[in-house]
Amino acid sequence: MASTSANMSQEEALRLFENGGFFFIPNLPAGFEFGIDYNSWKTGPKFKGVKMIPPGCHFIFVSCSGGQGGQAPRIGFFHYFQPKQLLLMRTFTDLVDETDQEKVERIRLDLKNLDQYLGAYPFENSKTWFSLTYLIDGALIERLEPEIKRISAQCDLVSKEFEELGASGQRVDRQNPVRVRYSDSQGLPIMHLKPGSEIRFTAIPSADLGHCTVSERTARSMDLGFALRGMLATYERPKQLLGELQFAYICFLVGHVFEAFEQWKLLIRIFCNCEDALGELSDLFAEFIRVLHFQLKMTPQEFFVDIVSSNNFLAMALFNFFLLIDSSDSASVQLKRKSAKFKNALSAKYGWDFDSVPDEYQPVIVE
Repeated sequence: MASTSANMSQEEALRLFENGGFFFIPNLPAGFEFGIDYNSWKTGPKFKGVKMIPPGCHFIFVSCSGGQGGQAPRIGFFHYFQPKQLLLMRTFTDLVDETDQEKVERIRLDLKNLDQYLGAYPFENSKTWFSLTYLIDGALIERLEPEIKRISAQCDLVSKEFEELGASGQRVDRQNPVRVRYSDSQGLPIMHLKPGSEIRFTAIPSADLGHCTVSERTARSMDLGFALRGMLATYERPKQLLGELQFAYICFLVGHVFEAFEQWKLLIRIFCNCEDALGELSDLFAEFIRVLHFQLKMTPQEFFVDIVSSNNFLAMALFNFFLLIDSSDSASVQLKRKSAKFKNALSAKYGWDFDSVPDEYQPVIVE
């Protein structure tokens, strides 16, 4: 892991060393993948962590080498670093925080001697990372992260019998002569997500259509303002929901979590189908454009292909979004200007035509 401090003046490097955060991970074997944010490296034998971490939200992850030259799924976590904070992992195998403050303080007092084992945070990428996470704070991380505080690309599953019987369900003895096994209609084991391992994304409210007329049902199916307001009601500030959009994006971009990709798409669909909220929440929609602009700008080509090829999801969602803003009488002038600028930029970069109505884009009547 190369140090970026060689490209700085001594004064600047010292300032960053004294005010930035530190992350220590003990005994991480050489050859592992270690990453912070969207930077990753193969570890060497002397590697013990990262220094000069800018204050704010960061995502740290590790992955061991898999068979036949591959990599095992990443396991990582979000952390909001305070200035000068030192975060010590008890062990690399489960990424558990060290709670023994005496150990933490001993390392803090020995930082100068440990400097040779620490890679410097790559500051050339810090502004870009901030543009992807500037709405994620410590409170949002605490709300959304799994209860086990670790995020993995591989689902942590447990069998139904283990859920109901625990370890005793695995025993075969005089008291338990038959091992209990639950299976589905195809004879496969019934598996569930391990409690506490799922990311706690905000649930999408469902529309209550029981007492609606046909026209009201049609309006509810096309306009998702009710869903947006329902999700916003769970937050203290509207922009925190955009922080969740950023959180989901980082989870699938860096953490490779498919469920986060699905939440990201759901949130975009909601923001792009809220005609009746454009006037009331113009500032929020303008910020949504800013968030999405940075995300599309930084999405690697291999991820971008997946995003746009999923039933042309993104182009269709944005076509509707721009159409609603263009035709709205309540959207603010600032929102209309920002929308037009974003639309033109996407058309120029990707060749998307947002001015012609696609053949498949027809309203659906809900009976």
